[in-house]
Amino acid sequence: MFASSNFRNISLVPKSEYMVQFKDYFQKQYTLDFLPLKESSNHLFAKYDLKVPDENFSFNINCNCTDKYLLDYLRIKIVDKSQEDVTLSNAITFNSCQMSNVKLPVNDDGYTLIIEGAMPYNTTEGQIQIDVLSNSE
Repeated sequence: MFASSNFRNISLVPKSEYMVQFKDYFQKQYTLDFLPLKESSNHLFAKYDLKVPDENFSFNINCNCTDKYLLDYLRIKIVDKSQEDVTLSNAITFNSCQMSNVKLPVNDDGYTLIIEGAMPYNTTEGQIQIDVLSNSE
C-alpha cells in the first residue's frame, strides 16, 4: 500500500507574531527599570491610562522580568475611572502577569492599569518588559 500527499510547510511562530500577522493586532512593548526592592514593602512599578474605543476592543498583556521569581508576586489592577468612588477597592485585580482576550465596557473616562507587587525577599535592580497586543491602536 502506498500513500502520497503534498505536505505543507509548518512553522512555529510566537503568539505575538501570529496575532500581528494573521489577526491584525497591534503590538506595543514597554520596558520598566526598577531599583533594588526591599522585602515586604509594596512597590508600584507602572501606572498607565487606558481608553476603550469600542465594544469590540480586546487586549492581551504578557510580562517578563529579569528576576523570574518576581513575576509570582506581581499584580495587575484595572481601575474604572468613571465610577464616583475611584479607589483601589473597586479595582479588578489579576494575580497573573499574563492576561488574554481582556474586554472592558466602553466609558468616557477610561481605565487605569496598575502593576504593583510586594516581594517576600530583597531583590537586585532589574527590568520588567510588558508586551501588549490589542486589536486597535
